[in-house]
Parts: sequence; C-alpha cells; structure tokens
Amino acid sequence: MAPIPVLAAGGAGRGRKMVAALAMGADGIWCGSIWLGTDKSELTPEMKARIFAARSEEAIQSRAITSKPYSLLRSKLTEAFDSPNAPKTLPMPLQTLSVFEARARIERARASDFLTHPVGQIVGDMHEETTVKEIFYNLLSEFLESTERLGALVKSLE
Repeated sequence: MAPIPVLAAGGAGRGRKMVAALAMGADGIWCGSIWLGTDKSELTPEMKARIFAARSEEAIQSRAITSKPYSLLRSKLTEAFDSPNAPKTLPMPLQTLSVFEARARIERARASDFLTHPVGQIVGDMHEETTVKEIFYNLLSEFLESTERLGALVKSLE
C-alpha cells in the first residue's frame, strides 16, 4: 500500500514557505487565502478592503459561522460569537443557517466592521488587489530563489 500524500496548508502563500513545506516532507502545497485578493476573487470591494487592511493576527480561530473552529477574519460579528457571554454555537449545519441572513444583511449594508470571511495568516501580506498571473510569478520566483539557497546550504554541508 502506497503512503498517503500529504499537502501542506496554512500560510503557504509565499514561495519560501512552499520550499520549507516540501523540505519537511510534504508532497504538495494547498494555497487558499492568497487568491482572495485577486481581480478574479468573488469578494466584494468592501471585503477586499478589510482583507487588505488586516494584520496576520486578525486571522483568528472562530466557531461563529459553522460551529467548527476555523480561521476567519476578526470582525464585530466574530467578536460577538466568541465573547464569554455568547450562547453556544449550534451544531453543523444549523450554525451556518442561523447566521446566513445576518451575513447577507451585513454585506448588503456594507457594514464593514461586521464583515468576515475565511482567511489565513497570509492576510497580513496582502495589501492590494493583484492578478493571478502576478501571484504565480511571485510564488515561482521566490520558490526558485529559496530552492537555490537551500541547495547551496545542503551542498556546503556535504
């Protein structure tokens, strides 16, 4: 039986992090959040503005949307659900259903302080809208530079 392939995920929006994950034994990399800031992203301009203004530490673990802990951009909505006085979240999929209308109204009202979206800590490196082409170019350029540095380091240890 062949081993199960392992994909590294979480903060893999930089070429050097991809090299690090592969060097530690990952078979591939899963990039997620980095695509949210592209011109092809489904996010509203208001949500993109929140993401571009966010720091890495604003990607928090929250149960506010699904009841399962996952990484979301901190907002007044997540703070309300994560406060000590908040009621327990409902089991899946009831929590998602219970916040659906509120999230739709928040988005329609463009209530920026309450907007949230799944995003990882790479959010702190995202400052302006870009293209998919630019992301690939930057990922591959940094990947190649890091691979060359790692190769030179390994060679010096031999």
